[in-house]
Amino acid sequence: MNDRQDFRIRVALVDNDAFTLDMLKMAIPRRNPRFDVCWSARKGTDAIDWALEPVTMPDILLTDMSLEDISGVSVCREIRRRTEQVPLLAITAFSIDRYANRAAEAGAQGIIPKVNLNELVDSIDVIVKHGTLGMCGNIDFVDAKTAHQRLAESDMCPIQRLSPTEQQILTLLAQGMEPRDIADMLSIGIGTVKTHIIRLRKKLNARSTKEAMAMWWNNERWNSRGSHGAEAMVQCANPIYPHSRCALCFDFFEYRTCASA
Repeated sequence: MNDRQDFRIRVALVDNDAFTLDMLKMAIPRRNPRFDVCWSARKGTDAIDWALEPVTMPDILLTDMSLEDISGVSVCREIRRRTEQVPLLAITAFSIDRYANRAAEAGAQGIIPKVNLNELVDSIDVIVKHGTLGMCGNIDFVDAKTAHQRLAESDMCPIQRLSPTEQQILTLLAQGMEPRDIADMLSIGIGTVKTHIIRLRKKLNARSTKEAMAMWWNNERWNSRGSHGAEAMVQCANPIYPHSRCALCFDFFEYRTCASA
């Protein structure tokens, strides 16, 4: 990273709030003329695709933790799992304690509040020059190469085997949407949605869509464990839920019993 610190830096942004994007696109270059905002996105899936494409790959990506299609944690994890080339800076309007551990585990190089633009721009500069913000409270953020090696070599949750579109569709299913509604929302055919569902079930080795949904819920519980501690260790009070509620079962082993009941 140090050999590039005298060059203009391509900064990319993802935030579901259009006003925030417009503000950051104007404020970042004003506070540091070396920074060019090369693109911005309101969807996490778009940000993943553009960040991994060589033509649109930025020098650093700022991602909001609260997105509408997929979580900012998922954006970080998917990009970091597949490349070490794009440093990631998590941003949030909430307390950074809420997301710091999850962002670090997902491969981000730091986390910063949105409210202080000077601090935000300074953080971009630190990551570009040194590779990481280092410690945030008691959370240690490492450089992109180290984080990539950890995620690439680890036994990833099956959910991470899905493409961004498959993850988005599974997320919407788990949140209660029907395939036809998902097709309308994503502006694709119902047949395309059903094909994605078949493919994601095969990748997850799920016997039913409900079992795939339960695996998604388990993955969300696992991702949130670090920031919420024991409160996130939700156990299934009734391991024989009817099928209509099996996606609410958070326990890794009980969801299998529940989904196959």
